[in-house]
Amino acid sequence: EHAEVLLELDHARWGDLVVLVALPLLAGFIASPALAGTPYIFFSLLAFALIVFGSNRSKLFVWLFANRITVFLGTISYGIYLSHPVLLELLPRLHLPYLDHPSLKFIVISLGVILVSTMTYYAIERPGLHLGKQFYRYLAHGN
Repeated sequence: EHAEVLLELDHARWGDLVVLVALPLLAGFIASPALAGTPYIFFSLLAFALIVFGSNRSKLFVWLFANRITVFLGTISYGIYLSHPVLLELLPRLHLPYLDHPSLKFIVISLGVILVSTMTYYAIERPGLHLGKQFYRYLAHGN
């Protein structure tokens, strides 16, 4: 039992270390256009290590990925998936001057995607899930 506790502590420390190393590298890869030509396999392996070793035993991992914001983004993620290409296509057509700057464009499109995804989640997806559950109960119970 003592060995299990030590193993869990060791696993949590490794998870924290992986999070501390992998996240800045992944963030740099995403933020820097200069890294776009680098082999994707390295960053894929970093993401894999982050998921496998930065588990829920790591306090840092939980703090970063199991907070209210990330849980909410997970909830609306299907809407994000569906709406982001539409907004990526439509917003530049507005010819807004601040969309010329890549960082501002990223922020505006991200906020727009989150707004649209939140609205579609509460107006369409959530009622649809509720309706589906009612239909399933109807079929299962025959009433």
